[in-house]
Amino acid sequence: MKTRQFTLRFNLQDEDIEAWLESQPDRGAYIKRLILADKARRLAGEEFHPLNAHDAAWEKRYAMVLDFREKFGRNPYYYEEFRGVKLGRWLEVHAKRDADRPERMEKLARIGALDKWERFYTALKAFCEKFSRLPRKDEFLGDIPVGAWLQRQRAAMRKGELPVEQREKLFSLGVTPSDWEKKLALVAAFLEEQGRLPKLEDTYCGVNVGRWLYAQRKVLSLTPNEEYLAKLRSLGAIPFVRQKNQRKKKIYKKTAVQK
Repeated sequence: MKTRQFTLRFNLQDEDIEAWLESQPDRGAYIKRLILADKARRLAGEEFHPLNAHDAAWEKRYAMVLDFREKFGRNPYYYEEFRGVKLGRWLEVHAKRDADRPERMEKLARIGALDKWERFYTALKAFCEKFSRLPRKDEFLGDIPVGAWLQRQRAAMRKGELPVEQREKLFSLGVTPSDWEKKLALVAAFLEEQGRLPKLEDTYCGVNVGRWLYAQRKVLSLTPNEEYLAKLRSLGAIPFVRQKNQRKKKIYKKTAVQK
């Protein structure tokens, strides 16, 4: 029966204990005692780290991340594979999982894998490159809630709480302080491309810009917002209900003259 190789680093000396484990009636109990001893030494402030196959695999994956960075100049995105390994997912998982391993956290910090904002931004950028759009509020990339995070960043942009560098990075992905601004930009792009404002059934970049514009005309005529109204007027879009009222007045004047 083949046995699993198990190497232990104890007091900075490597000792192969495979043969010893084979002779023990309960190898699992022995390994459990090693884990408990490891925890006791950690609590006492002593340096004691078992080096097994998992540690060797971690070092191998970390070396692959360094190779990836040397080749592409950045950390891998969440969904990216490199040499047949889901390297982006591995990096995201261990940035959370290895919080109690300071030697690993130090290595991850060197490559910027522990910067939470940067990690979410990298995931958002990966989402945009994969789907050619920004995520909705409830959407994820893997197990990363990029949609909810984006909503929080937009709120911070509106309040002026984001640093300039972070704001510029979001602008580069087409992120505006609110979804309203984004859809207005799509209406402007439609107008420039088609030479007219969108009709009710018109869509652009997967968004029903015609229906959105109709709704904004109606809402802003009932509850005016001067900032939004000015932006609509700059595109030649007059609030819908107000425009109807003007037409009714003209019709009434004409009928009055005929009488």
